Amino acid sequence: CDSTIIASFFFYDQESNEVYSNIFFMEKGNIQLNIGPEGRVSGTENNDIYQEITDSIYALHERMSNIYARQAPSDTAEYSPDEKTEQELVALEQQSNRFVTESVKKYIDKPVGYFLFLSCYNMFTPQEVLELSQKVSSHYKNSNALKYIEEDAERSNMTSNGQSFIDITIPSMDGGELKLSDIIRANKLTLVDCWASWCGPCRAEMPNVVSLYEKYHKKGLEIVGISFDEDETAWKNAVKTMTRRKRMYAKKIIAVVTAVLLICSLAACSVVSNRRVRNLDKDMMQPGITENADMCESGCTCAKH
Repeated sequence: CDSTIIASFFFYDQESNEVYSNIFFMEKGNIQLNIGPEGRVSGTENNDIYQEITDSIYALHERMSNIYARQAPSDTAEYSPDEKTEQELVALEQQSNRFVTESVKKYIDKPVGYFLFLSCYNMFTPQEVLELSQKVSSHYKNSNALKYIEEDAERSNMTSNGQSFIDITIPSMDGGELKLSDIIRANKLTLVDCWASWCGPCRAEMPNVVSLYEKYHKKGLEIVGISFDEDETAWKNAVKTMTRRKRMYAKKIIAVVTAVLLICSLAACSVVSNRRVRNLDKDMMQPGITENADMCESGCTCAKH
């Protein structure tokens, strides 16, 4: 091979009726493939690195499996670990994730690093993704996979912490239209919550969202719910069946919104959090957020926000 090719093999064992597969890197050298339940690949630079990384990850996962096997009752398929065990499992998972991300950074200029990057780019922040993509070998610079990852990171960056929010006009329940910047201008913090009638976790979260509204609305919090429903009837029926004091809007012209955005009108209408709200008492006390503060600069139309 004049260049390294990321490849895979599949082997069907008629005697055991099992199919075995593995990833390997087709490059110059004597590549050794061990086909079977514990398949291994070695003999060249990228294959040796890949096998070393795989062995380390499997070792950590094996430790996690042993913890489950030790703790879980044998007569039930459901198991909730105690707090100490849960902490141990979380620590191992975090160790595994750190090892993977560090391996990507270490080998990003090699084919093995590029392959790992494609597999776990969502473990990095959008900015980290864009920075790592610049370090990829020139052989993969124009790959469709890398272009997709870069475009996805750029879209995510548009709603990352500190970025100005994207203003949109959305249809309301009564058939009218509302501009997001108008809502944000009138409140200290605005929570943009995307949901759908067919999304079980979204609807299960609604009581918590309602509680947030009831607790913090008088302090300057507004909540805007944006439905991803294509069916207007399903959207409106879902609103009727859920008790809430939220505003719900249909997805018709919405292009870019993350699952949950927390937007502060006193910080140039920028996104201050793109995760679930955990401590609004703390957020409400951020510098510049006071009970008597103006929502935006005089005459602000938020067109640039």
